[in-house]
Amino acid sequence: MMVKKGYKPTIEHRKNIAKALKDRQISEVQKEKISETLKKKFREGKLIAYWKNKSFSLEHRKNLSKSHKGKKLTFEHKQSISKSMKGQISWNKGLTKEIDMRVKRIGEKNKGKTSHRKNLTLQQEYGKEKAKIINKKLVESHMNKKANDLTRRRMRESALNNIETRRFNSEPLTPAMGKYETSILNNLEQCFGYIIERQKRVAGYFLDGYCSMLRLAIEIDEPYHFNSDGELREKDIRRQKEIEEEMGYTFLRIDLRGAL
Repeated sequence: MMVKKGYKPTIEHRKNIAKALKDRQISEVQKEKISETLKKKFREGKLIAYWKNKSFSLEHRKNLSKSHKGKKLTFEHKQSISKSMKGQISWNKGLTKEIDMRVKRIGEKNKGKTSHRKNLTLQQEYGKEKAKIINKKLVESHMNKKANDLTRRRMRESALNNIETRRFNSEPLTPAMGKYETSILNNLEQCFGYIIERQKRVAGYFLDGYCSMLRLAIEIDEPYHFNSDGELREKDIRRQKEIEEEMGYTFLRIDLRGAL
């Protein structure tokens, strides 16, 4: 039977087609051909997704949510979704709960919920081989990218929070103190007459010592803090500059090279 060009099937017609195709087995070869044809048409702009510019009712969205509940996506499926989303701008970029009801609603819905990945490493969730692939892609995605100071701080804070959550059961992370730090800081406490906090966390960094009464940051520089030319490493200089600008602290650096 020939179908006229521009013919739009009625609801009854569509129902009859659906009944006729019900329980029909399609081979993998046919599925592959259909998939490739649809992809090609979509890329050429000849096929427009039926959901584009369409608003679904609340009931429809609930039914969709129920149908997907409990389903686990395969690693390959997640990768294909990631590729298809590459370069697209997130719908909630720049939106907050104060200016957008959708963001507020999502926040209220997820309040108090814990992530399904809590206390899980990539290796535990995906296995050793897949975790290696993911880590490699994460490294590649950040290569040659220049992050501003605020982004770097957020990344540091996020990394520290993840370590505390997954490895220390949400207990605060406290780095080990250097070999000479304890005795030097004890002597400085006696000289100043004020308490000096050890391993103070500031802007995603840990200071060797911090005196709140003097707003003084104390760093004890052992030989590894200096490069082959005998100059302080660029990483330490940038770290000090960020803390000075953001917190307004004064820095006291104690060079141990001559004392060791």
